[in-house]
This record gives sequence, structure tokens and C-alpha cells, in this order.
Amino acid sequence: MALVVCKDCGKEISSAAKSCLNCGCPNEIYKKRVNKRQTKLLFVKLLLLAIVITVAIFLINAGMLEWIGTAIGNVFSDILLDNIVN
Repeated sequence: MALVVCKDCGKEISSAAKSCLNCGCPNEIYKKRVNKRQTKLLFVKLLLLAIVITVAIFLINAGMLEWIGTAIGNVFSDILLDNIVN
């Protein structure tokens, strides 16, 4: 990690530090690095979600996931019948 100069007090701080140890001023380089990391993580999560949805749609269209509809229907019918009977 490199040393950078605090914009408020002028002391040297690590670029990995969240804020200046001397005056508490937030480190802009740290903020940018964290924001960049969070943006990449969000992109990866959205990409994985898109892949899962695409595979699910493909499998449903191929007729390989018919059991999901049956299972969900059975669960909901059991719940509804339980509520009606009780």
C-alpha cells in the first residue's frame, strides 16, 4: 500500500486506511476502491442471476421442470385446504 497525503492535515496515511489517524478526515482513495469493489460485486451478482433465470427458462421450455409446477401446486393446495378445514 502506498502512502498518500491527507487533504486536511497534510500528514501521510496509508492508501488502505479508511480515514486519517491524525484528524479523522475520510480517505478518498479508500472510498473509490471500496465503491469500485462494490460495483464489481453487484455486476457479478446480476450476471449470475441472469444466468440462473436463463437456465430455468430453458429447462421449463424443454419440459424438464414440470415437477416444479406440480410441487408448488401441491404445497399451495395443502395450505389452502388446511386453512379451510381448520
